[in-house]
Amino acid sequence: MDRSSDHLGVPEAPLLGHSHGGFVAQYHALHHPDRLAGVILYESAPVTGPEAVRLVQEFAARHADNPGLPEVVEAFQNIPAISDDAGMTAVARGIFPAYFAEFRDREAEFGPARAAVTGTFISGLDADLTPDVVDDRATLGALTVPRNSTS
Repeated sequence: MDRSSDHLGVPEAPLLGHSHGGFVAQYHALHHPDRLAGVILYESAPVTGPEAVRLVQEFAARHADNPGLPEVVEAFQNIPAISDDAGMTAVARGIFPAYFAEFRDREAEFGPARAAVTGTFISGLDADLTPDVVDDRATLGALTVPRNSTS
């Protein structure tokens, strides 16, 4: 089998996953750890579904004094109702401030980027049309990535 890292001329490659890309990176890391020199999950999570909702609620309680928080929490709560690109775009724009610690202080700077964000709907349902919930907490904790002996 051709390995993607072969195209780079290295036996293993580092992998970075950001936000939803973190779920893709987690999946790859858990299924092909021998192909990785390392994995970085940035602004991602090891879990979806009800547990993720609980964690967002805990985050909201800790940051209740943030005036922009209700909008972000509402966007997260709308995730299960997404059914098209317009819905995905609305949620992506709604959660955008969560990615920047100083968003409200720099809204004039970040606003144009937020307005330009678009999303593409990808169903979160499995083949049986039930939510495909991810919980990689235990398996990620046990993940080891082979070390290259030449580094």
